[in-house]
Amino acid sequence: MTEIKYNKDGSIAKKRGRPKKQPIEVPQEVKEIIEKVQNETPVNEEPVIKEVIEEPFTGWDVPKTEHIKRFDKRLSYELTGYKPITATKSLDFRPEWFTVARDTFIRTGKYCAYPFGSKIYNEFWNEEYRRCREGYTVNGYTLTGPNYYYLNYYQLPDIDVEKAGSGRLAVFPKFLVF
Repeated sequence: MTEIKYNKDGSIAKKRGRPKKQPIEVPQEVKEIIEKVQNETPVNEEPVIKEVIEEPFTGWDVPKTEHIKRFDKRLSYELTGYKPITATKSLDFRPEWFTVARDTFIRTGKYCAYPFGSKIYNEFWNEEYRRCREGYTVNGYTLTGPNYYYLNYYQLPDIDVEKAGSGRLAVFPKFLVF
């Protein structure tokens, strides 16, 4: 039994502070949905690349020990990890290796599905920041930091306009290999 408190004038005293929260009864359907979602993996986990090259690339045109007088875009450089991508060289290259963040944004409208401020959220953005500064290497192919930023985070005005004066949508740049 709760004790009733009175003021000096004899009136009933109001309780001070916030009232205690009453437990909320969650319907069984919602509990099932929550259980199902918790067992799923997050949307923006890095996809498992099944085409990982088992043997390292060894055919460098310019080894680390050689002095580079002038850069030639047709040669591969061991020092920087640069490899040209042409119709005859590097046919195992896949552009989607470098556009995971962009593809997630296009699919979900967010770069990261993790809760804001959580540890995994902060780790995701720290890694993305590192990739934008230092570059990113997958299967021996290196993309510079500015190029990684350009492909995943920069948006350009779309040139396909259906009706004059309707404005332009923003689209991500395409990664083309010639």
